[in-house]
Amino acid sequence: MKTGRTLVDLATELERQVNTRKDFVAPTTKLDAVVDETSGDILLKGLLERPLRMTDLAHGQVAAELGIYKPYYDRMRTEAPALCATNVNHWLHAQPKKRLVRTLDGAVRSFNSDGYRPLDNYDLLEALIPAVRDLGDVRVDSCEITEKRLYIKLVRPSLQWDAAMAKREALLAAGKDLHNRADWDALQKADVVQAATTIRNSEVGCGALAIESGLYKLTCLNLATMEVALRKAHVGRKHQNGNGNGDDVYHLLSDEARQADDKALWLRVRDVAKHTLSTAMFETNAKKWAGAAADRIGGDKVEQAAEVAAVKFGFSDATKAGVLKHLIESGDLSRLGLVNAVTRQSQDEKDYDAATDMERAGGALLAMASGEFRSLLAK
Repeated sequence: MKTGRTLVDLATELERQVNTRKDFVAPTTKLDAVVDETSGDILLKGLLERPLRMTDLAHGQVAAELGIYKPYYDRMRTEAPALCATNVNHWLHAQPKKRLVRTLDGAVRSFNSDGYRPLDNYDLLEALIPAVRDLGDVRVDSCEITEKRLYIKLVRPSLQWDAAMAKREALLAAGKDLHNRADWDALQKADVVQAATTIRNSEVGCGALAIESGLYKLTCLNLATMEVALRKAHVGRKHQNGNGNGDDVYHLLSDEARQADDKALWLRVRDVAKHTLSTAMFETNAKKWAGAAADRIGGDKVEQAAEVAAVKFGFSDATKAGVLKHLIESGDLSRLGLVNAVTRQSQDEKDYDAATDMERAGGALLAMASGEFRSLLAK
């Protein structure tokens, strides 16, 4: 598991963001792209008195919204900013719509539909704290907030299973002779796993709020995330301006109806988070771990196994090479060994978003049916 912030650091940052962020609902006809004379970058005018810079994510969302091919948008932004501003302004005004524009620290951080439902990270954290407290033995092992998402990763040490014993049972059920040196060596590489859960959310349109159960392996501190227990898209009512002309730009504040909807959702989040760290969920996931141990990878299929994972989950060549290295070094030539190689590689990824995607890929391999895995290797 990739190390991120402490829970205290996360809470401090989220509180700071609550006090700094501003959301606006704006007709696109009231917005203009302008070129900063100093930096040459594209700014967005029409929300506050001064034009605001945009994050790279917001630039990408504007390009997608206006139907401008992203590589061309990026080239214009770099090489011909005046042309970029002209293109953006033409399509902003030619296709009138209302958009929710989210800002933070004096910058536009996202450009969303006016039906986008904010489910904010600070409220999510407030909902989770009672669940952690009620369970009593849950620890926050890693958390982070990136430009795209918030992540909170929980582990419950009191729910653990000796994977070596589970692996032994799976190998015996598969008719393996544990006097065989290769099977016995593979058995020794199994480990104790504990119940885990990953909670992720995006305030800027980069994915739903989701709670996913998983398993945490103690020796190498790998996390595999597999079972989606809750997924809530950021879709809601269109935002209405009750304070003036509907064609005006206005600062969006939370209304009573939204607060009532959100309260019900946060109570559900609390309950689902507790369920993902329950004995029943843990036992279900642990059985998948045991099943993966019985799916062997022949010595001539090692590179193919890494290639299969790379194609299925879109790994870069460098990431695929890392997975292959970890698989070979582990000596565990099974689907479980491939799972551990993928989740181990997550710790080598520089980007926290990418690292978490690797943990989800490992979980997907773990949850894969044995027949599907064998058919992939047979191709």
